[in-house]
Amino acid sequence: MTGNDGDLRQQKANALSLIRQQRLAEASDACRQICDAEPAIAENWFMLATVAGQLGQLDEALDGYNQVLHLNPEFSPAYINLGNLLFTQGKVREAESCYRKALALQADSVDALANLGKVLQSQGRFSEAEGYFRKALAIQPEHPDLYNELGMSLNGQGRPVEAADAFRRAITLQPDFHTASSNLLLTLNYSADFTPEQIFTEHRRWGKAVEACCMPDVDHSNSRDPERRLRVAYISPDFRDHSVACFFAPLLENHDAGAVETFCYSDVHQPDAVTQHLTGEADHWRSLVGRSNEQVADLVRADHIDILVDLAGHTARNRLPVFANRPAPVQVTWLGYPNTTGLSAMDYRLVDAWTDPEGAADGFYAESLVRLPDGFLCYQPLTTSLELTACPSLETGHVTFGSFNSFVKMTPAVFRTWAKLLHAVPGSRLLLKNYSLSDPDIRAQCRETFQSLGIGSERLELHAILPSKQAHLELYRRIDVALDTFPYNGTTTTCEALWMGIPVVTLAGEQHAGRVGVSLMNMLGLRQLIASDRDEYCMLAVALAADIDQRQQWRTSLRARMEDSSLCNGVEFAQKVESVYRETWIRWCMD
Repeated sequence: MTGNDGDLRQQKANALSLIRQQRLAEASDACRQICDAEPAIAENWFMLATVAGQLGQLDEALDGYNQVLHLNPEFSPAYINLGNLLFTQGKVREAESCYRKALALQADSVDALANLGKVLQSQGRFSEAEGYFRKALAIQPEHPDLYNELGMSLNGQGRPVEAADAFRRAITLQPDFHTASSNLLLTLNYSADFTPEQIFTEHRRWGKAVEACCMPDVDHSNSRDPERRLRVAYISPDFRDHSVACFFAPLLENHDAGAVETFCYSDVHQPDAVTQHLTGEADHWRSLVGRSNEQVADLVRADHIDILVDLAGHTARNRLPVFANRPAPVQVTWLGYPNTTGLSAMDYRLVDAWTDPEGAADGFYAESLVRLPDGFLCYQPLTTSLELTACPSLETGHVTFGSFNSFVKMTPAVFRTWAKLLHAVPGSRLLLKNYSLSDPDIRAQCRETFQSLGIGSERLELHAILPSKQAHLELYRRIDVALDTFPYNGTTTTCEALWMGIPVVTLAGEQHAGRVGVSLMNMLGLRQLIASDRDEYCMLAVALAADIDQRQQWRTSLRARMEDSSLCNGVEFAQKVESVYRETWIRWCMD
């Protein structure tokens, strides 16, 4: 062995040691020196690219992996890592190609199988993704992340009961798997197979487990002045072109600057124009990307937040463990999730008397319910320029029913009810649009389901995600009567349909998730569109199909009705919410 060989070996050992110690900047310098000394060795470039990726130096990482593959086109891990980088940049087709090349070289690579499943899932190809997750599990059957991803793919196919079993398996393998736990809790809301008691028990079990691992603050240093300006912070991963923004923006825009100082804690990985708008409306903007829950809790304390508001619940990339640490004196959940968080550290949940009538509903929440007068929502469409059009049946000669709700909300009972409705209105059509219908297997499954119920495929029109919000809203013009889902109602989809002049038939359920339609219709004075059971649901839809004059009248008047209602009155809504904040703050000050 020459002296130079010994020096290089020592340099590589030092670089690996620095990587293990997470001294990444020093490791990067060491890796560059190694690549300069041995530029023809693929492994050297792989190490440099990996460190660059961990440092967030994406261009250098991409260059490094490309150099690896130039030197050794059969270096399977480089395809996987390159695919991961491309995926984070939103280049899903390129990422998919990388994972497939990795599998061509190593068919039993669990990483390649799992990552290919994830990238397919991101494109709405859920059934294909399920196949790759199951192949990976056949190799590593004790892998919790694979069960979590399998659950996501099953939900995308409208199989929530099976999805719940997959999430439970993930949690059994990794009891502190927060993402899988939240996915399980969210999934329980989709199916009538789970009772309110079961759902509440599962949420409280999770809440107690999380809080048992925390040391919550009990002595907050916030000034106990009941009349001072309040520091209110909102936490969400959805400050972007997302449904949450349609309901959060009117509150943020209309806060009384003299009463409330606003903070937005944003977990948005890819900011967009909506993010930019919200940033300009907030007094303070904090990015949470890359921060641990402990670091976020420290940030809340450092900002001396008085009232901390969760907008995500158990939806994707939530920060509920932050609340378990109680970094703020008053903690509130609202908007993004249709059920309890399960946390005793969450003081209040904002609802209304329609979604959660007083009485039995209160027993199924860990939080104290605060019922906002005249509705718990305020809607602001992200696109307002589309003109209203006449009922499409005037041109097509047949009535088109439609729903843009998620496929997982379309339960077997929903499909049976819709088939009954189509039988009752000869010649009518059903237009469905959602992300899952990107999957050809799911489209085929949907058609087969209706075929088994006596409805031919010629009466179905199935659409996947469209390229823009404008195109999405324009598709509503093809619908005469919109149909809500149950037991999990739509929210944004209902508001969008009404905004486009389309009446929405909704079924009143037992829990909040199934009563959002009741709230929206009451806010607009449209109680005649609320059904108490499935027979009445069909009866209302059939009556609408037969009454072209009523439909045409609503086509031209519903938008104005919304604009004149509490549903679209941001100033009034902000005042209601601020009143609640002040009351809860005074209560804390008096403790």
